[in-house]
Amino acid sequence: MSWASGILGVWQWGKQGIVETYDYHLRPACPKCTVTGIDTVNTVRQGVPVVSDGSMAVGVSSITRLAGLSGAAAIGLGAYGAHVLAAGKEGVTEEQKKAFDVANRYHMVHSVALLGVPLVKRPRMTGGLMVGGMVLFCGTTYYHALTGDKQYRRFTPYGGILLIIAWLSMVL
Repeated sequence: MSWASGILGVWQWGKQGIVETYDYHLRPACPKCTVTGIDTVNTVRQGVPVVSDGSMAVGVSSITRLAGLSGAAAIGLGAYGAHVLAAGKEGVTEEQKKAFDVANRYHMVHSVALLGVPLVKRPRMTGGLMVGGMVLFCGTTYYHALTGDKQYRRFTPYGGILLIIAWLSMVL
């Protein structure tokens, strides 16, 4: 077996596994949708969950997408902060480093928590509270850490309160 045929074999194996996983997890589970060759990904699933007020539970995928974007932003900001606020840089205080670490940790934790929001009874309320809390808490803390300016830090506790309320709203 040559090097090229080995790479091609791994590629084919990986491609087959991805297609099977895609078909199993992402295609709708309905008797009419088992025909291969037909794009069933964009069809509407039957039995969309209905919230107690009669409206359909929309925004589930948008919350999941928002969680993905937020997680990517948390990773990117973490990498940026690790280089900008590196030890030994002039003008960077220990307080700024700690503030950045706290903001980044809370940002990542709540990005992951957003993935669970579609499972709660009131996803829009919980998601809105959590995103608002992340913006106020993490945003003001990031701003302080990166600029050294404390003018917006007075809004940080309100973001923390929104995050607490978001977590509590999950039990409603």
